[in-house]
Amino acid sequence: MAVSGVSGTIGGYGAAFLTAEQQERFTSVKTKLCGNKAVDIADLEKNGMHSIITAMERMKWTKLATLSEVSYPDLVKAFYVFLKTEEDGSLTSIVKGTQIRISSSLLESLFGVCTTGHSGIHTVDIQAKGLGIVGPKFILKDGKIYINQLNAFNHILHFIVCQILVPRSVTFSTCSKADFDMMFWAIQNKSINMAEVIIERMKFAHAQVWDKKSKLNTYAEMVKKAQLLEDATDFTDRIKGKFIKKEVTLGQSSAKPTNGKKRPFNITEGSSQERKPKVFVPNTPTKSDYKHCDKPGHTTDECWRKAGTCETNDELYTQEDGNDLE
Repeated sequence: MAVSGVSGTIGGYGAAFLTAEQQERFTSVKTKLCGNKAVDIADLEKNGMHSIITAMERMKWTKLATLSEVSYPDLVKAFYVFLKTEEDGSLTSIVKGTQIRISSSLLESLFGVCTTGHSGIHTVDIQAKGLGIVGPKFILKDGKIYINQLNAFNHILHFIVCQILVPRSVTFSTCSKADFDMMFWAIQNKSINMAEVIIERMKFAHAQVWDKKSKLNTYAEMVKKAQLLEDATDFTDRIKGKFIKKEVTLGQSSAKPTNGKKRPFNITEGSSQERKPKVFVPNTPTKSDYKHCDKPGHTTDECWRKAGTCETNDELYTQEDGNDLE
């Protein structure tokens, strides 16, 4: 297959087999598309988890789940950048000038996986999965089965499916719909076409690489972002709770009518202090009244008019003085 390439090196190896557009996608994608995890059969036997080993053998997952090879992330990423789907359903790619073809028969010969049975084109109702995986008391969280209600067997099965066979989940607390379908079929002793599932997973990884609208992150980065988002949500909820509590408290304290008047504010006690009741003091004029003053009982010094401009019963208001006010 002839490819118009770009000379140079990327990731420590020649990139002549990549076109300019493929080279741009290779450098922009930061995610690790392959993991290097494997099931420790000896450890499972040591801890008495024989049922897991039996299930893996029955599903023909043992060779695939226990495979431990040296990982070359840059080569794997280049493989997915150039990946193409052929008419017969197989996948082809070129890495360092070497053409690679992935088919169901090749996967069966390499890993001994099953090539018949259920795959991604088959789906299971969420209620049926909840009953089949957890039981009658299953709980849904955001439309998915809540991971924390799984028993020990299902927890290990969840890890094998989501982190080794088809590493697709973002966090350990969630599982995609397709992966829960696999868990359901495994628990119900149904045959799973793992060769087809692997090919579907590889197509999904290729689509992720070429999805320019989304920025791919490593698993650690995604977990960190999810934790930061959860912390921010908790902080926001706490703040909202404080405001709601404060509003309720203020509503209770301001239940008494205020007759449209504002409460006095005190710099030390705040505006929520109780108003002191007004004491009625009757007017007892002991001083001479003013004919030109609205407030009875004032003397000249106390009146808002200047001294000499108000007339008492004893003093007369003069026109000369009043001219100043006009």
